[in-house]
Amino acid sequence: MLSNCLYKCLAYILVFGSITLKYQSDALYWISRFNNILKNIHEREDQENVFDELICLEKDGSLLKVQVDELLLVDVELKKACCRVKAWKVLRSKMPLESIQQVMDVASELQIGNEKVSDVLARAVCLEEKAKHVLACEVQMSEYEDVLRMSEDLCALVPSVDGVKGALLMAKSWLIKSKPYLVTDLSVMSDANSLLKVDDLNKELVLKSKLLKMCLEERSLLEDVLRNYINVLHCMMPSHC
Repeated sequence: MLSNCLYKCLAYILVFGSITLKYQSDALYWISRFNNILKNIHEREDQENVFDELICLEKDGSLLKVQVDELLLVDVELKKACCRVKAWKVLRSKMPLESIQQVMDVASELQIGNEKVSDVLARAVCLEEKAKHVLACEVQMSEYEDVLRMSEDLCALVPSVDGVKGALLMAKSWLIKSKPYLVTDLSVMSDANSLLKVDDLNKELVLKSKLLKMCLEERSLLEDVLRNYINVLHCMMPSHC
């Protein structure tokens, strides 16, 4: 009877020991996987794959029968991988300035850095300030063109650039419409043409020129042309001849 009980105890110990060893082996294998992922995790460009690997690792770790300290670190690494995924997207496509700032704020909290994204953010902030300055002050058209040229080489969407682009398009359209009046020979005008030109100049061009947000020599030239047209009209009238 005693030998039978002892046999059962020994069998139980062997089975329990075998299961425990299996649990420990699974835990050690899991830790090995975790360490392999962490070896060059910040250097890998396939951060999407890193994120997927960590998700799988976290799931497998939750099934372990042995508690491992590294499991608590997986969640932190997942947040870092997610941030790196967004950082790589910044470098591969044009993202809004606000989104880039959010990525860098999270990166700072997680104590991870990305010099390339930091450079993009710094350039984007600088461009936004320049664009706001251009829109707030009457500057040369070349400065507007500089802002747009800088935005083309930057993988970021800067809010005020759209305003610069719209102002530049308006100014170029105005210049095209103004050009015929700046080269017209006043001596060959008829009374009807003069009246029409004065009306066009005053309503369509001279008044609209006041809405332009940049320095244009043609603005003052056109005002001079308008005054000349009016003077010519006066001379054409019998009472002024």
